[in-house]
Amino acid sequence: MVTASASWCRHKQNCWTTPGLSTFKPSSRQFFETIPLKTEPYHKQTQAKAAFQGLLEIFQFRLNRDLADPYDFRAPYDRSFLSMTEDLYRLGCFEDTPLTLCHLDLEVYNILVDISNETAPISAVLDWDDAVFASVFVACTPPMWLWGWRDGEDEDERQANETPATVENQQLKQSFEDAAGATYMRFAYKPECRLARRLFRFALSGIHSAEQQEEADQMLKEWSEIKPKST
Repeated sequence: MVTASASWCRHKQNCWTTPGLSTFKPSSRQFFETIPLKTEPYHKQTQAKAAFQGLLEIFQFRLNRDLADPYDFRAPYDRSFLSMTEDLYRLGCFEDTPLTLCHLDLEVYNILVDISNETAPISAVLDWDDAVFASVFVACTPPMWLWGWRDGEDEDERQANETPATVENQQLKQSFEDAAGATYMRFAYKPECRLARRLFRFALSGIHSAEQQEEADQMLKEWSEIKPKST
């Protein structure tokens, strides 16, 4: 995995990287420039704390923006996202999580293989448009298409660690887990890590449609059901 610095920095032209969320999209530059640094400089923080602080500042910025518009419906979601981020930090979900280059759409249609070779090695990975530097748990989405493909159904990450239906798919899943290693196994299947990945997606995209609002409701409902009462 490729790790990144924990400090705010320019990335080539018209691009920014930030500990909690860094994107290659020029359109995000103006957004990040408006977020004030409220704590110690990022280069003096651990990567875990910097990633946590970056998410907090994004959601706090959106809360302030949405509260300024009396017709905006998103302020309650901003508050809930802030609270969930703090809960995840207290649970240790950001501990030992170096910043990593994350593809975000590592699906079968974006992976090219060389079928002329009997081992079919990967020859290219496509569609890096939405790549970000983020906490390593973001990069640990289970590739369910490899062992749990179900025709006509959307992938449900809650089912990612279920035993595959066939022996062949069971072997595929085991082989992938062995190759991916301990870091992947730590972050891939835990419910809190899965929900942290969904929260990160909302940090990236915000809420701009009824579908995204429904997804946010589902995520927050599930989080309220599984989070420890002590958080």
